[in-house]
Amino acid sequence: MQYAFEIIHCVRVEIRTRDVNFRSRAAIEKIGGVLEGIHRKFVIRRGEARNIAHYSIIDTEWPEVKSMLKQKLTDS
Repeated sequence: MQYAFEIIHCVRVEIRTRDVNFRSRAAIEKIGGVLEGIHRKFVIRRGEARNIAHYSIIDTEWPEVKSMLKQKLTDS
């Protein structure tokens, strides 16, 4: 994310996972991802329509997210 926000100046980073993948969703939220919504039947895999949870971190949130992530690394 540092590369995205500080080097190539992205205004948002999007992270997607299946809506039923609660471990991934919790991990995304733990690093500062904000749930934007669930896209129903977003993708078809192996003949099954799957819902996708969309998360993002935007440039204005990045300084706070970066600080929180650095703190988590030093606490480890």
